[in-house]
Amino acid sequence: MILIGEYAVLEGAPALVMAVNRYARVTLTPRPGKFFLLHSPALEILDLKFTIDASGNIHYQKAPSTTIKHQLAFFSETLNFILKKQSDFNPKTSQTIILDTTDFFLKGSRDKLGLGSSAALTVALLKGFIASSNISL
Repeated sequence: MILIGEYAVLEGAPALVMAVNRYARVTLTPRPGKFFLLHSPALEILDLKFTIDASGNIHYQKAPSTTIKHQLAFFSETLNFILKKQSDFNPKTSQTIILDTTDFFLKGSRDKLGLGSSAALTVALLKGFIASSNISL
């Protein structure tokens, strides 16, 4: 967590950083069939089915709402990043993907704590894709 400094660090200013004991977890499990299956309990996304075409584009079986598309923008960008950086990355095996950021919400509510859950989840997702595909960036 950045206590002070935030975006100013991009211009060379100092920042005060603190570690927190909150975790983003990503689970990737091979599954049969052509569809990937996405779950994000904290975002209330369950059983979102999609495929990835040869160009690396995500195609949802049923178009998600605008809100869900916005919430999953990091997911799409992370996948596109890997596909552009590593030309031989092509998930040939469908997977169940669980994105868990429940640690970043106030217990018993939908209020986010503001600790950088999107950034943490993006890093976890990159690591999961890299590990499950035996690629290096």
